[in-house]
Amino acid sequence: MLKQTFEEKLKKVKPEKNGMPEVKSKEYFPSVHFDSKTLPEIKDWEVGEEYVVVMKLKQTSYSEHENDKENTADASFDIVEIGVLDKEDNNETDDEEDLKISKAKLMNKYGKHS
Repeated sequence: MLKQTFEEKLKKVKPEKNGMPEVKSKEYFPSVHFDSKTLPEIKDWEVGEEYVVVMKLKQTSYSEHENDKENTADASFDIVEIGVLDKEDNNETDDEEDLKISKAKLMNKYGKHS
């Protein structure tokens, strides 16, 4: 149920293409950096694998930008809580406790959403 809830709320990130017209462009995803003090689990992780990290964030800034093509915005956040979903947490289960918790309660438990 938790996996299904996250699949409903998470959206794919589209990478941006950077490069000169005469050079093959490379795709760049937004990125984040953690050290082992903040996220000790990284010591056991493998490059190229995917992991589900849940964070509670506090917004510290916001700005809007206008240019000829589009209006964009960006924001900065402090991480106030962080955790990792184990692979077994991320799989569908018939656990009675999860079945009793509504999707709304799950989202409240794991993060604030609009």
